[in-house]
Amino acid sequence: MPISPDQKSNQKKLNSDFPRLLTTLKYKLLSGKIAPEEFRNILLEADQSTGDRASSQYTYYFLKEPIIEKYFTKGDFKTNYLLFLSFTSFHFAQYVSIDKKNQTMALELFKESLSQLQKIPESEIGIDSILYHKATIAYFSQDIKEMEKLKSQMNPKGNLSVNISVVERLINGIETYENVNYARDYLGVGKPERS
Repeated sequence: MPISPDQKSNQKKLNSDFPRLLTTLKYKLLSGKIAPEEFRNILLEADQSTGDRASSQYTYYFLKEPIIEKYFTKGDFKTNYLLFLSFTSFHFAQYVSIDKKNQTMALELFKESLSQLQKIPESEIGIDSILYHKATIAYFSQDIKEMEKLKSQMNPKGNLSVNISVVERLINGIETYENVNYARDYLGVGKPERS
């Protein structure tokens, strides 16, 4: 999933403007000038507009600010907040692992993302998200058996079926190279096909 030239251009602009965007959104959110859903949608669009997930680092720390956490967890938006925080934590973990090559911090962020998901009733998120998170965490300990087990429990026709192919690439990377390299294996760079 290499990034396109347009995404690289968006990345540079967004990464330089992102702290200012968050300050503006924080003011609008806390003053009631923007709905929580609109706030989330703006940040999701920003996250998806770049290929490197770098904006997730800003969003992660922003969502962890006590005033923001208190705002979201006191009302009806708590489940959506936890989903968004989990999503952001996962993307931040990917960024840290792929671009910063910090596997220890990435693993902790992947675990945190799973922990946030597990605070939400399974009926609201579906089991596949939890299985995918667990398989990603098992990848870092090279536990192929556990990854295979978790992958076999994922729904191949579900909304997150693409995650099955990601888990396959992670397994292929361990089997082929006998080590963990999330950038190589997640992105599928240089991997031979598995029979």
